[in-house]
Amino acid sequence: MSSGILNSIGRKLALGFGAVLLLMAASAVLAFVKLNDLVSRAIPVDVNCVRLNDQIEKTLAAVPAYVVLGGERFRREYLESRAEIDLAMSELQALSGVAMSRDDQALFKQTQAAVESLRRGQDRLAPAPNDAVIGEGITRESLVTQMQSSLTAMIDEESAFEATPARKRLFGNLANSRGSLSIGVGNVRTYLLSGDAQFKGLFDNDWQLNQQAMVQLTQMEHLMSDSQLVAWRKYAVDRTKFEHIFDQLFNLRLTANEITANLNTLKENASARRAAAGHAVSATLVVGTLVAIGLGCLIAITFSRSISTSVIRLAERADEIAAGHLDGEPLLVSSNDELGQLASTFNRMSQKLREMVGTMSTQEEMIAFETRSKAIFSAAADGLVTIDERGTIQSFNPAAEQMFGYQSEEIVGQNVRTLAPSPHRELHDGYLERYERTGEPRIIGLGRELPAVRKDGTTFEMLLRVVELKLDNERIFIGTIQDVTSRKRTHAAIQDAVVRLANSLTEILETTTDQAVGVREQAATVSETVATVAELRQISEEAAERAKKMAEAARRTGEVGDAGRRAVAESIEAMSEVKAQVESLADSILSLAERAQAIGEITATVKDIAEQTNVLALNAAVEASRAGEHGKGFAVVASEVKSLAEQSKKATAQVRMILNEIQQATNTAVLSTEHGTRAVTRASEVVAQTGETIGSLTATLADSARISHQIAAAANQQATGVAQLNEGMQGIDRVTKNNVIAIQKIEQSAQNLNALSNELASLTA
Repeated sequence: MSSGILNSIGRKLALGFGAVLLLMAASAVLAFVKLNDLVSRAIPVDVNCVRLNDQIEKTLAAVPAYVVLGGERFRREYLESRAEIDLAMSELQALSGVAMSRDDQALFKQTQAAVESLRRGQDRLAPAPNDAVIGEGITRESLVTQMQSSLTAMIDEESAFEATPARKRLFGNLANSRGSLSIGVGNVRTYLLSGDAQFKGLFDNDWQLNQQAMVQLTQMEHLMSDSQLVAWRKYAVDRTKFEHIFDQLFNLRLTANEITANLNTLKENASARRAAAGHAVSATLVVGTLVAIGLGCLIAITFSRSISTSVIRLAERADEIAAGHLDGEPLLVSSNDELGQLASTFNRMSQKLREMVGTMSTQEEMIAFETRSKAIFSAAADGLVTIDERGTIQSFNPAAEQMFGYQSEEIVGQNVRTLAPSPHRELHDGYLERYERTGEPRIIGLGRELPAVRKDGTTFEMLLRVVELKLDNERIFIGTIQDVTSRKRTHAAIQDAVVRLANSLTEILETTTDQAVGVREQAATVSETVATVAELRQISEEAAERAKKMAEAARRTGEVGDAGRRAVAESIEAMSEVKAQVESLADSILSLAERAQAIGEITATVKDIAEQTNVLALNAAVEASRAGEHGKGFAVVASEVKSLAEQSKKATAQVRMILNEIQQATNTAVLSTEHGTRAVTRASEVVAQTGETIGSLTATLADSARISHQIAAAANQQATGVAQLNEGMQGIDRVTKNNVIAIQKIEQSAQNLNALSNELASLTA
C-alpha cells in the first residue's frame, strides 16, 4: 500500500509537504497547550499573591488609622479589604492542588494559618458595626483622641494660672506628654505601613520620654486643680489601655511580615514556573518551525535532485541511442513513478536494439532481424515511424496508430507532414532538404519536442527522435515518438507546486521579516522601558534618601526648638534678675542724689559762714587800726582770718561746682536707670513671646518630623515597588531578546528555503 502511494511524483510532493504542514500544526497545538496551562495556572497564582499582599497592606493601614483616628471610613476600608483577602485565599486554595508543588502547598497552609491569626487580631481592633466596644474596652471614639483631649484640657487650664517655676515645670511635662504621644503614634503607623524596624525604635524612644513625663506628672499631682486631676486620671487609665493596643499592633505587623515573606516565595516560585513555561513555549515554536523548515528544504532538495537527475539521465541515454551508441550501461531504476517507468522502457528498448544489431550478420539473420524488428516494431511501447528520403511514410507501428488515430493502411504512403500541424507541416520538407544539402541536423540525431496532429484534428505534444539508417544503399529515417502530454502535465504540476511553494515561502519570508521587524521594535521599546524603569528606580531611591534626610533634619530641628525653648525660659529668668538689679541700682542712685542735695545745702551754709567771717575780719582790721600799736597783733590775726575766709569761700565754690556736676550725673543716671528698667521689662515681654512662638514652632516641627517619617516610609515602599518592577522589566527584556534571536534564525532559515525554492523553480523551468 505504501509503495502504491509513492508511485506518483504528485503524491510524493503532497505527502512531503503535508508532513511539513502537519509538523507545524503539531508544534502550534503544543505551544497553545503550554500557553493555556501557563495562563490557567502559573499566572493566576502570581496575580492572587500580589492581590493578597496588597489587601493585607491595606488592612495594616486601615486598622491603625481606625484605632488612632476613630473614623468609620477606615473600618469600612478594613472590611472591604478583608472580603478581598477571603476571595484571593479561596482562589489560591483552588489553585494549590494543580498549580503548586508540595513545598508550595505546605507554605500556603502556613500562610492560611498566619492570615487567620492576622484576621482575629484585626477583628478585635476593628469589629463589625453592631459591636458596642472595640477590643479591650476601647469605645468607638478614638482612644488617642481621648488622651490628647485630656492633655489639651489640662494645658489650656494651666495657661490661666500664675507662671511660677513649679507650674512652668508642670506645663512643660504636660506639653512633653502630648508631643511624645503624637509623635509616637505617628511612628507606630509608619512602622505598620512600612515594616521598617527603625520606626519602632523611634516609637520606643518617644514612649520612654512619655513614661518619664508620666512619672514627673504623677509627682506633681498636688499642683493640679480638681478638673485637671479628673482629666489626668482619665488620661492615665486610657494610656494603660493603649499600651496593650501597641503590643497587638506590633504583633500584627510581625504576622504580616511572615505572610508577605511566604507570598513572595510563592510568587517567585510561580514566576519561575511561568518563565520556564514561557521558555518551553518559545523553544517548542522555534524547534517546530526549524524542523518544519528543514524538512521542507530536505524534501524540496531531494525531489528536485531526484527529478532533475532522472530527466538528465534519460536525455543523455536518448542522445546516445540516437547517435547509434547502444552499448551503454542500463539506466538505474530507483523508483516506480513516471520517471522510473520511462527509464525501464528505455532499458528495454536499448536491450532490444542491441539484440537486433547483434544478430544482423547474414541474410537469414537480416530476414530474422526484419521479422524480429517488425515484431519489436509492432510491440514497441513508443510510436515508431519510418520514412524515406522524400518523407513518405513506409511503416507505422500499432503504438503510433494508437497515438495518431490512423490505421497503418491509411497513413503508409503519405507524406509525414500529414502528422504535423501548421506551420510545422510547411517546414518539414525544408528540414530534409537542408539536411541532405548541408548535413546540419535540426531533428536528425536529436531529440526534440514538437506538436503533432491526430486524425480527428486534435493536437498533442510529442518527443521526436530521428535516426538515420542505410539499408541496401537506401537511406531511411526511423522516428521514435513519445506522447509527452502526460509528462508535460506532470512537469506543469511540478512547476505549479514549485511556484506555489515559492509563493508560500515568499509569504512566510515576508511574514517572518515583518515579525522580525516588529520583534526588534518591541525589543527596542522594552529596552527603552527598562532604561526608564532603571532611571525611575534611581529617582525613587534618591527620593527615599532625601526623605530620610528630611526626617532627620526635622528631628534635629525639633531638638533645636526644644533647646531654644529652654534657652528662652532661662532668658526670662535672667531678665527678671536684671530688672531687679536695675531697680535696686535706681534706688541707690536716687539715695545718692538725695545725699548730694544735702551736701549742697551744707556747702551753702559754709559759704555764708565764710562771707560773715570775711565781714568780721574787716571789722577787726578797722578796730585794730583804731587801737594803734596795741592793735597790730589783732590786725595780723584779722588779716589771716580774712585770708582763711577767702580760701573757704573759694573751696566752697569749687565744692558747689563739683556737687552740681554730681547732681547732673546723678539725674542722668536716674533717667538712664528708668529707661533701662523699661527696656528690661519690654525685653522680658519679647522673650516671653519668643518662648511661646518657639513652643508653637516646636509643636509644628514635631508634626513635620512625623510627616517626614511617613514620607520616608512611603518613599521606601515606592523604591521597593520600582525595584521589583525593574526586575520584572529586565526579565521581559531578556525574553524579548531571546525572541529576537529566534526570529532572526527563523528569518534566515526562511530566506535559505526561499533561495532553495527559487533554485528548484529554475531547475524545473
